[in-house]
Amino acid sequence: MQNPANLEVWRRAMDLAVEIHAVARRIQGRKAPGLATQLRRAVASIPANIAEGVGQPSPGLVTRHLAVAIGSNFEVETHLLLAMRLCPAIGTCESTLDELRQIRRMLFGLRRHYLLKQANVADCVYQSPPDQLLPAPS
Repeated sequence: MQNPANLEVWRRAMDLAVEIHAVARRIQGRKAPGLATQLRRAVASIPANIAEGVGQPSPGLVTRHLAVAIGSNFEVETHLLLAMRLCPAIGTCESTLDELRQIRRMLFGLRRHYLLKQANVADCVYQSPPDQLLPAPS
Protein backbone atom coordinates (compact mmCIF):
# COMPACT_ATOMS: atom_id res chain seq x y z
CA MET A 1 0.00 0.00 0.00
CA GLN A 2 1.27 3.46 -0.82
CA ASN A 3 0.21 7.07 -0.76
CA PRO A 4 -1.38 7.92 -4.14
CA ALA A 5 -0.01 11.46 -3.94
CA ASN A 6 3.43 9.94 -4.46
CA LEU A 7 2.39 8.70 -7.90
CA GLU A 8 2.84 11.02 -10.87
CA VAL A 9 -0.10 9.41 -12.65
CA TRP A 10 -2.41 10.24 -9.73
CA ARG A 11 -1.20 13.87 -9.59
CA ARG A 12 -1.66 14.27 -13.34
CA ALA A 13 -5.11 12.67 -13.15
CA MET A 14 -6.07 15.17 -10.44
CA ASP A 15 -4.85 18.08 -12.60
CA LEU A 16 -6.76 16.65 -15.56
CA ALA A 17 -9.92 16.46 -13.45
CA VAL A 18 -9.65 20.17 -12.67
CA GLU A 19 -9.14 20.92 -16.37
CA ILE A 20 -12.09 18.75 -17.42
CA HIS A 21 -14.34 20.43 -14.85
CA ALA A 22 -13.56 23.75 -16.55
CA VAL A 23 -14.54 22.24 -19.91
CA ALA A 24 -17.73 20.86 -18.36
CA ARG A 25 -18.67 24.34 -17.13
CA ARG A 26 -18.50 25.56 -20.74
CA ILE A 27 -20.82 22.72 -21.82
CA GLN A 28 -23.31 23.32 -19.01
CA GLY A 29 -26.43 25.09 -20.19
CA ARG A 30 -25.68 24.43 -23.83
CA LYS A 31 -26.87 21.54 -25.97
CA ALA A 32 -25.73 18.73 -23.66
CA PRO A 33 -26.07 19.51 -19.93
CA GLY A 34 -26.26 15.78 -19.03
CA LEU A 35 -22.99 15.25 -20.83
CA ALA A 36 -21.26 17.76 -18.55
CA THR A 37 -22.36 15.73 -15.51
CA GLN A 38 -21.18 12.47 -17.06
CA LEU A 39 -17.85 14.06 -17.93
CA ARG A 40 -17.34 15.27 -14.36
CA ARG A 41 -18.18 11.90 -12.84
CA ALA A 42 -15.99 9.93 -15.24
CA VAL A 43 -12.95 12.18 -14.78
CA ALA A 44 -13.29 12.09 -10.98
CA SER A 45 -13.28 8.30 -11.18
CA ILE A 46 -9.76 8.18 -12.61
CA PRO A 47 -7.75 9.51 -9.62
CA ALA A 48 -10.29 8.03 -7.19
CA ASN A 49 -9.72 4.51 -8.52
CA ILE A 50 -5.96 4.99 -8.63
CA ALA A 51 -6.08 5.98 -4.95
CA GLU A 52 -8.42 3.17 -4.00
CA GLY A 53 -6.32 0.68 -5.92
CA VAL A 54 -2.92 1.53 -4.48
CA GLY A 55 -4.51 1.42 -1.04
CA GLN A 56 -5.35 -2.27 -1.48
CA PRO A 57 -3.29 -4.98 0.21
CA SER A 58 -2.89 -7.28 -2.81
CA PRO A 59 -1.68 -6.75 -6.38
CA GLY A 60 -4.86 -8.38 -7.73
CA LEU A 61 -7.07 -5.79 -6.05
CA VAL A 62 -4.80 -2.99 -7.25
CA THR A 63 -5.05 -4.16 -10.88
CA ARG A 64 -8.84 -4.31 -10.67
CA HIS A 65 -9.06 -0.66 -9.60
CA LEU A 66 -6.50 0.40 -12.19
CA ALA A 67 -8.60 -1.35 -14.85
CA VAL A 68 -11.59 0.74 -13.73
CA ALA A 69 -9.45 3.90 -13.92
CA ILE A 70 -8.44 2.95 -17.47
CA GLY A 71 -12.09 2.40 -18.38
CA SER A 72 -13.00 5.78 -16.94
CA ASN A 73 -10.18 7.33 -18.96
CA PHE A 74 -11.68 5.92 -22.16
CA GLU A 75 -15.11 7.15 -21.04
CA VAL A 76 -13.78 10.69 -20.51
CA GLU A 77 -12.23 10.66 -23.97
CA THR A 78 -15.51 9.57 -25.53
CA HIS A 79 -17.54 12.20 -23.64
CA LEU A 80 -15.01 14.89 -24.52
CA LEU A 81 -15.05 13.98 -28.23
CA LEU A 82 -18.87 14.03 -28.17
CA ALA A 83 -18.87 17.39 -26.38
CA MET A 84 -16.57 18.82 -29.06
CA ARG A 85 -19.07 17.71 -31.72
CA LEU A 86 -22.16 18.98 -29.90
CA CYS A 87 -20.65 22.22 -28.59
CA PRO A 88 -18.04 23.47 -31.07
CA ALA A 89 -17.65 26.63 -28.96
CA ILE A 90 -15.60 24.65 -26.38
CA GLY A 91 -12.82 24.24 -28.94
CA THR A 92 -10.81 21.22 -29.95
CA CYS A 93 -9.37 20.36 -26.51
CA GLU A 94 -6.37 18.71 -28.21
CA SER A 95 -3.96 19.33 -25.33
CA THR A 96 -6.51 17.88 -22.91
CA LEU A 97 -6.96 14.82 -25.13
CA ASP A 98 -3.18 14.41 -25.34
CA GLU A 99 -2.86 14.53 -21.56
CA LEU A 100 -5.72 12.06 -21.19
CA ARG A 101 -3.95 9.62 -23.52
CA GLN A 102 -0.61 10.05 -21.73
CA ILE A 103 -2.29 9.30 -18.41
CA ARG A 104 -3.87 6.21 -19.97
CA ARG A 105 -0.44 4.97 -21.09
CA MET A 106 0.87 5.52 -17.57
CA LEU A 107 -2.09 3.59 -16.14
CA PHE A 108 -1.47 0.67 -18.51
CA GLY A 109 2.18 0.64 -17.40
CA LEU A 110 1.29 0.74 -13.71
CA ARG A 111 -1.29 -2.01 -14.19
CA ARG A 112 1.29 -4.14 -16.03
CA HIS A 113 3.67 -3.67 -13.09
CA TYR A 114 1.05 -4.95 -10.64
CA LEU A 115 0.01 -7.80 -12.95
CA LEU A 116 3.63 -8.99 -13.00
CA LYS A 117 3.81 -8.60 -9.25
CA GLN A 118 0.60 -10.62 -8.93
CA ALA A 119 2.02 -13.34 -11.19
CA ASN A 120 5.17 -13.55 -9.08
CA VAL A 121 3.11 -13.94 -5.91
CA ALA A 122 0.97 -16.64 -7.56
CA ASP A 123 4.12 -18.59 -8.46
CA CYS A 124 5.09 -18.74 -4.80
CA VAL A 125 3.88 -21.05 -2.03
CA TYR A 126 3.99 -20.63 1.72
CA GLN A 127 6.77 -22.55 3.44
CA SER A 128 7.93 -22.52 7.03
CA PRO A 129 7.96 -19.84 8.45
CA PRO A 130 4.50 -18.94 7.11
CA ASP A 131 5.28 -15.26 6.46
CA GLN A 132 8.06 -16.07 4.00
CA LEU A 133 7.24 -16.59 0.31
CA LEU A 134 9.41 -19.05 -1.54
CA PRO A 135 9.29 -20.07 -5.22
CA ALA A 136 6.96 -22.98 -5.93
CA PRO A 137 8.70 -26.31 -6.58
CA SER A 138 9.04 -27.21 -10.26
